Amino acid sequence: MNQSKLPSKKSQGIYGYHLTMELYNCRPDTVGDIRKGYSYLDELPELLKARKLSPPFIIYTDEKKYPDKAGLSGWVPITDYENRIYSGVSIHTLTPTNFISIDIYAPREFDPERIKRFTSAIFQPKLVEERYFVRGDEFPVSSP
Repeated sequence: MNQSKLPSKKSQGIYGYHLTMELYNCRPDTVGDIRKGYSYLDELPELLKARKLSPPFIIYTDEKKYPDKAGLSGWVPITDYENRIYSGVSIHTLTPTNFISIDIYAPREFDPERIKRFTSAIFQPKLVEERYFVRGDEFPVSSP
């Protein structure tokens, strides 16, 4: 795993943890399946120990207007009510190339390998590139 910047001090405020994944050569019948995409966005917050602020939002890309970009785009906003941190998970798929790009911006530290296994079980990519890093490591710690 390519780890750009991991937390060094727990005493500093950290706004969130970010995992990006690029999935190559995914199983073709999963890349454009809106039910799988929705289900992924719906289930992932629980693995992140976060709460959904709304149901996932997911759409098909207009394949006639953008034939090379046909696929899905979706997002679910998430939060950690204890620390008042707001973030989200997004997914973008390209059916012509069986490629998926995922951004997971979570309010709590999580196990990126567990998320990678969960993601791989659904989309079955041949290759996954990922980066895991902290966001806002100078974020001021405040009391509720």
